[in-house]
Amino acid sequence: MPGLLEQWGNLVFQGVLMGLLYSLIALGYNIVYRVNKSINFAVPEVVLLAAYLAWVASIATGNLAAALAIALAASIAVSMAMERLVARPLLGRPPIALIGATLGLFYMLKGVVLIVGKGEVAVLPFYPEVYRLGFLTVGTNDVVAFLGSIAVLAGVVLLHRKTSFGAAMRGVAEDAEGAAAYGLPVRRLMLAGWALAGLVSALPASSSP
Repeated sequence: MPGLLEQWGNLVFQGVLMGLLYSLIALGYNIVYRVNKSINFAVPEVVLLAAYLAWVASIATGNLAAALAIALAASIAVSMAMERLVARPLLGRPPIALIGATLGLFYMLKGVVLIVGKGEVAVLPFYPEVYRLGFLTVGTNDVVAFLGSIAVLAGVVLLHRKTSFGAAMRGVAEDAEGAAAYGLPVRRLMLAGWALAGLVSALPASSSP
């Protein structure tokens, strides 16, 4: 019975952890959908690109923290470039236009990932320590990913509900034309939304091996 309890406990914990990490990616989808009323199908490749960039940077620099910072910065930059060069020119067009454009970006980024990763499996040098917590066996990676995901989700909720930036983002999401009439910088807020989506979506790639 103890062995069965340990097995099921670890399965449940890993399931909850994966759910938290996928919720961050889903949050990236949601942020873009709210500001552009369309789905960004390039998100998975942005996540994968961040993971491979972190891997390459960790090998080049030997510094995991610097590698993760480079990967997250690149994810933000790519997301902002997509908004500025693809999403913004399609403002006012039917949602299917941006959906088709992001599908094209998906395949373009897939090619970039293949070039960066050279077809190899990326394994980041995360913390190797493993601990026993009651009937659970968890690694430092799992703890960092678990607590980090909860902190990021809570931070985005607080940012959205408790700050003037969040209020402005909600206004743009509800009625962009009305927000512009009230003097809100709609295009800059949309750009910020894509940047936030890029950051949040890429975090799972840099928080678990």
